[in-house]
Amino acid sequence: MHFDADADTIYKALRDEEDFERRDADMLAELKLSYQVAYDKPLKDIGPDDEDGARAAFAISRNGGKPMVEVRSVGGKKLYARADLKTLAAMSPDPDKPDFDELARKAEQLPPSMDGLKNALRGEWIVLDTSAFQDSPSAGNRLDAKTQQQVFRAVGKALGDNAKYKAAPARDGADHVKVTVPAKKAAKELADGLKPLADKLGTKGDKLSRDLDDVPDQDVTVDVAIKNGTVSGLTVDLAQFDKKIKGELPLTFGIRADAPTIEAPSGAKEFNPKDIVGAYMLADRKDGTTMPI
Repeated sequence: MHFDADADTIYKALRDEEDFERRDADMLAELKLSYQVAYDKPLKDIGPDDEDGARAAFAISRNGGKPMVEVRSVGGKKLYARADLKTLAAMSPDPDKPDFDELARKAEQLPPSMDGLKNALRGEWIVLDTSAFQDSPSAGNRLDAKTQQQVFRAVGKALGDNAKYKAAPARDGADHVKVTVPAKKAAKELADGLKPLADKLGTKGDKLSRDLDDVPDQDVTVDVAIKNGTVSGLTVDLAQFDKKIKGELPLTFGIRADAPTIEAPSGAKEFNPKDIVGAYMLADRKDGTTMPI
């Protein structure tokens, strides 16, 4: 996912937003977010018992380079993460941001039991055991596979019954189709389609119904890119949703089926959030100063 526009176009579109500056447009023009998920079976066959077999990856990069933030989940039990804290800090206008070079040097003095914290400060891989979160209230609120499929069918019907299609000029090796949907009408039909699932959706259904009631009465258009008979991308002009945006602000969702296999990274160190507190205390005892973590 990325803005399909240069910094000048983004700045022109958003310059009236509160606290939005030229450097913000430069940053948005460079950022790309990617998300990948994989199972060992077709998605239509996935059930609740297959969640532990899921592999997922999330990354934020700049100018298509090495990810500044990267997270991987393999089998649902372990969460791997790394972040280039120095690069992220350099993007902030805050003059009081930490000196991460100095912070990394101080981290080298920490004991081996805090190797996870060392890796985090170096921008190297850490691993967290997610089993402690498995029994959280949010985990029990997930919809079962059958209800999810019913929701997807309701969404598909509401959009499909109301969509209008128009051919657009081909570009970048792909055919393009403009799909336009009357938002208010589609939202009402979706709300009606979800009524039989009210008991299963619970409070989520109540919130969704309120959100659907607030959908504006306007057309929404999405540009669909198609390569070799397969959808390869969706582009939405965000100016359709905010009258303060001046000009076009296209946000593109690229879709690929040939992404690399998601693997657990080598060299990841176990990270315990309590080590941050331990590092503060250790630094205080050694020289009377606190590690600025």
